[in-house]
Amino acid sequence: MRDAWNFDARDEGRVRALLREIFGTDGTETDGDMVTVRVRLADHMVGRNRAEFAGREIAVRPGRRRPVRFARGVVLIEGRLPGAGGSARYPEINAGDDGVVEIRDLPRGALEVEDVDSYEIVADDRPADPAALRAERARLLARVAEIDALLEGQA
Repeated sequence: MRDAWNFDARDEGRVRALLREIFGTDGTETDGDMVTVRVRLADHMVGRNRAEFAGREIAVRPGRRRPVRFARGVVLIEGRLPGAGGSARYPEINAGDDGVVEIRDLPRGALEVEDVDSYEIVADDRPADPAALRAERARLLARVAEIDALLEGQA
């Protein structure tokens, strides 16, 4: 069974507005409007055993002797997390200052709820602009022609 929200269709506008306010997105972004960001885990702790970014849980330690679980699309790329942390009643992630995670496939609109200084965009998965690609190709071909001419002159 999948988790789902059910609401009266007449409330759709209010529900979407609330989703945008809380999560920065209502799930209607166009395909390809996704980004990958890096964040310092310690900067996004909610309590001792949970971290959130852009309205979603990104990491949790469910028990003192349990490993930290990362959400789908979240990967620890710097630092180390201890295998256990906290007490039986109050488990802790213990991210430290060096724990950095990469959050993939994040809707760009979700970033609106975060402080711009709390993340770094490392990949922009927007579809390429065909006109920009043609212009870049023309510049590169012109440069290759220049290099070919220089090489011919030295032969």
